[in-house]
Amino acid sequence: MPVSPPSGQVTFYFCDVVGSTKLSAELASEQFASLIARFRERMVGLAGTEGGWVQPKAGDMIFAAFDDPHRALAFAAAAHRSLRDDPITAPNPAGVSRQVQIRSGLYRAACYVAPQGDDYTHHEVNVASRVMAAAAPEQILVSDSAFSATRCGEGHEWEHYPGLRLRDFQEPEMLHELLWDGAKRGEPGIRWLPEWFESRSRYVSRPGLEKQVLDTLGAPNRDGQAVQLVTLHGFGGAGKTRLALECARRLVLLFGRNLKFVSLAGAPTEAEDALLLRFTAEAIGSCFGLPDDALDPERLPDRLPEDRALVVLDNFESVDCDAVAELLTRMLARRPHLYLLVTGRTATKVHDLEQLIPVVRLEEHEALELFLLRTRQHRGAAWEPDAAVQTTIEEILGEIDYHPLAVEIAAAWLRYQTSRQILDGLRGQALSDFTETPPGGRNANASPRHGGLRKTLDWSWNLLKPEDREGLARLGMFAAPFTEDDAYQACGVSLSQLIVLNDHSLVDRTDLGEASHYSLKPPTRQYAAERLGQQPNAVAALGRFAGHYARLIGENWNVNKPEQMAVLRTAWRHGLVAAEVASRHALSKELQTLAFGLRDFLSVGPYTAEAEMLQRTALTDAKVRGLVLGQANCIHNLGVIALRRSDSTTALNCFNEAMPLYQGGGDVLGQANCIHSLGEIARRSSDQATALRRFTEALLLYRQLGNLVGQAHCIRNLGDLALERSAHTSAQAYFEEALPLSQSTGDVLGGANCIRSLGEIALRRSDYATALVHFKKAVVLYQQVGDILGEASCIQGLGDIALRRSEFDVAANRYDEALLLFQRVADIQGQANCTLRLGEMAWLQFDRNRAQAFFGNALSLYQHVGSVLGQANCIQGLGNIALRWSDYDDAVVYFKRALLFYQRAENILGEADCIQGLGDVSRRRSDSQAARTRYEEALALYQQVEAPYPTGVTHAKLAVLTAAEERTRHVSAARAAWLSIGRTDLVARLDAEFGGEGE
Repeated sequence: MPVSPPSGQVTFYFCDVVGSTKLSAELASEQFASLIARFRERMVGLAGTEGGWVQPKAGDMIFAAFDDPHRALAFAAAAHRSLRDDPITAPNPAGVSRQVQIRSGLYRAACYVAPQGDDYTHHEVNVASRVMAAAAPEQILVSDSAFSATRCGEGHEWEHYPGLRLRDFQEPEMLHELLWDGAKRGEPGIRWLPEWFESRSRYVSRPGLEKQVLDTLGAPNRDGQAVQLVTLHGFGGAGKTRLALECARRLVLLFGRNLKFVSLAGAPTEAEDALLLRFTAEAIGSCFGLPDDALDPERLPDRLPEDRALVVLDNFESVDCDAVAELLTRMLARRPHLYLLVTGRTATKVHDLEQLIPVVRLEEHEALELFLLRTRQHRGAAWEPDAAVQTTIEEILGEIDYHPLAVEIAAAWLRYQTSRQILDGLRGQALSDFTETPPGGRNANASPRHGGLRKTLDWSWNLLKPEDREGLARLGMFAAPFTEDDAYQACGVSLSQLIVLNDHSLVDRTDLGEASHYSLKPPTRQYAAERLGQQPNAVAALGRFAGHYARLIGENWNVNKPEQMAVLRTAWRHGLVAAEVASRHALSKELQTLAFGLRDFLSVGPYTAEAEMLQRTALTDAKVRGLVLGQANCIHNLGVIALRRSDSTTALNCFNEAMPLYQGGGDVLGQANCIHSLGEIARRSSDQATALRRFTEALLLYRQLGNLVGQAHCIRNLGDLALERSAHTSAQAYFEEALPLSQSTGDVLGGANCIRSLGEIALRRSDYATALVHFKKAVVLYQQVGDILGEASCIQGLGDIALRRSEFDVAANRYDEALLLFQRVADIQGQANCTLRLGEMAWLQFDRNRAQAFFGNALSLYQHVGSVLGQANCIQGLGNIALRWSDYDDAVVYFKRALLFYQRAENILGEADCIQGLGDVSRRRSDSQAARTRYEEALALYQQVEAPYPTGVTHAKLAVLTAAEERTRHVSAARAAWLSIGRTDLVARLDAEFGGEGE
């Protein structure tokens, strides 16, 4: 192997270990280090065989350079085959083998070695790393420069991907996949794109518009600022969404996981601007996985990712109002690296920022290409029209004004009619009026105003059989994708009818794995709704739809049961449409059932705008019909929604209004729910006494009713209150009582919360073995229900255990992993907690500057979220730093300030730590009496909360300050405390210091 890196035309190779962070967290630190060492040794050997130079000390990444591009390709393929044929593995603690898996990228450019002679400085190296970053696991990607240098990769199998833009580089790049084992691993970046990306095969290229969009987004405007907002506007069915998705595909490598697609088509109908604003904020915030508190329209702009991000906002006309425009303005102002690609029939009206690109019709050659493509799907890929037929097709395209959806529908009929019959039929078709708005839609959202499309839909409708017309009309009730079973159960539409309508491009089908999902484009859905209103059995059809989803959701309302939650995830949008149908047609029973059944799902998900609209609709219905308990349920539900939005004032008013209604109607369960909710408000306002009283009162009612779900929830809350007070014995008893109740009711999330809390108690008691078991059990449950926040909290707990055991490398890996998860869901509290722990670790390692920096950063984060306890922990940490480096005056200030915060948070353990810190200051100043007084005060608090580790520490400190008989008592007490948690190492140090005294 060369001892120095080559210069001139160099082929660079990058690879990294896929999932290395997870591997490092799952394996013991020495196991992970050994795994990476064996991996590097093998890669260096293989590279040397091909004459490559490998950069030393690059961790789990391999960076190599080759003079010969052919040998670089040979090395890349050999590296992947070697790991396939002879895996490098290590067993995790559960005995499951984990193996090294890599992704690779190659790039060729002219580069020269830095003056020190052992590395490169040219920016082209960065391009090579970006090529690698675009690869999927086990994939080898090669830049066009490296591909061309190997005589277009002769001797190898390839797949080619043109027009992609790499992160941080503006010019498009052609990438080539080296099929080292004959298998294709997909388009670069596809793992970052959602399911809609699969529909790209139906897209017909529109190069002029694509170039305009890609050249405009991010380019300087007339003020020299980057264009952050581009809006594609035009008629429904003009291809705006497909165009936006194609442009997003080209940009996926530029934005990676921060490329998001948000459909606004499900906005509440007839909603006030405030609800549309809330809906939009929740839709955008939830696509980034932001927590509940970040979904508020006022907070959202400051909680979005600060790095580069692109959001495709589809169907903007559904939320078009001044309030939403103002939200977008604030988002772009606060996040200069945020870009919005909007589609809609209206502009966003974000003045001075928006660049409008009209999407009205296809170019003539694009329309012809689309027509031929659709025809070949039915008549075979080799089909070609003769000159006469092509002339007629061109006349057809002119007749429908080159509208994309109209082109697709007309082309679909060429399987059954001649081109001349289609042209004559379209020319003889009169236009109909469109006035009906479909349930779950808005007039601006869907009505097909384009004359060519309206004519084509009318003509196609007249050609359908009567039963297929009726089927299409009924399918217009679906506002979201639906399955074959949905169509039959809710609308009475058979699979054969779906096949016919799909065959005529009136219904779209998308295959996801083994399942097929169907949908109607907004203009087609609007047309179907208008036709449904003309059907003689329209009322019966609407009743069937509403009744089906009322029964389905009424039977599967429990979000704590995974199998019922799965039903709600697929049915909730249809349920909202069913509720609107029920409201329009006076189906009170169905409306109230849907309002109850969807309450919890919409409240725990990022759908509070839809939840509020549904509850207000149901409340109006209940008032009209004099349903007292119905009114009480809706008002209570509105309070739950307000509480989730942290609007305690509105929530309190709602619960107080609902309570007398429940009492008047004799509904004990409703009363219990209200009282429990009032306890939640008290807890959030740190009124522990009121919270304790409310939860206890609600628990008695739940027990009276035998309601296990309510009991489990109340008992968990009582446990949380006890844990906040550091009353560990009481907290443990509560969580151990709640756990079997949660398990018996199928509440996986509730069970996970109980187990995690038991782990937290064990950790506080320094019972690390028990804490480890609890955290690992809880992680599995959180992963089962997809709770990223819970998973992150448990991984942080595992880091805390490692930190307490002085396993600093393991702790650092755990905190890094948890921090990534907290950042993924934008949980500032969690990020602050990890940052605080990193500060504590730096302090334990005597790294004063890093510790101060971590504590300072964490303090700012805690202040941002208003966490009193978090601020106290940071201030105490700064006090510990001042104490260690003999800044006694500062230490006293910090400890006294932290003590006030702990007292405010009613955290006894923190109070004891601060008082002990003040004792340490007195001891350092040789004021033994003051120190002893402080230690005894702290000791009483430690014993109150049953904290063995600090109890032992304080006894040992008092032993140094007291006479023989009392010293023996303190030494004996310290020994007993530490032996209770298995800390024989501390006992050995105690015996060494005091000569075995107190045994």
